[in-house]
Amino acid sequence: MKTDHIKLSAATLSRLPTYCHALRELLLENRSRATSAELAARTSLSVALVRSDLRWFAGSGQRGYGYQVRSLYTEISALLGVGDGYRAVCIGRSEGATEMLGRMLGRCGVSLIGFLSEDTASGEAVRATGARIGILLPCCHDPLRACLALREGGVRGVVNYTDLPLSPEGITVRNDPLSDTVLMLCGEMRRKDEQI
Repeated sequence: MKTDHIKLSAATLSRLPTYCHALRELLLENRSRATSAELAARTSLSVALVRSDLRWFAGSGQRGYGYQVRSLYTEISALLGVGDGYRAVCIGRSEGATEMLGRMLGRCGVSLIGFLSEDTASGEAVRATGARIGILLPCCHDPLRACLALREGGVRGVVNYTDLPLSPEGITVRNDPLSDTVLMLCGEMRRKDEQI
């Protein structure tokens, strides 16, 4: 792996999941090669940015040949921790979320163990699940308490979909409020509508 000896920029790292999704789609289409233009179209990134980001990987492209899809996907997936056997537990419950979340996490190589209600979410209950990842659903009313229970239960990382940003010590939290995603979508739709 060419990336063993370099440090990828934070911006490049933030785009790796996008490349991972695009490459997985190509694999499902039984594609062995893809050009930077094809990857740019699938990721909504510029061709120059794709080339710049992917130059560090062993499956990097060659003029007239493109990228080796499988090796590039394998390398990026390994860097992202896909296949490390992480297990996740959700706090909060919404009808129909189990199957959808299970499929989504499965595509990332993470097993969804189940859900805990806020009432039963304690360090002991979380530890019993063996989870390393916690997910706070938007319906969680006291996300800080839930996050602390996850930390006490041995969880190392949390995806926080609630509107309350969290940054407690001793645990990595990614704050991705669902409401922010909806607002970004509305803004993008408005800008496209104004261009018409």
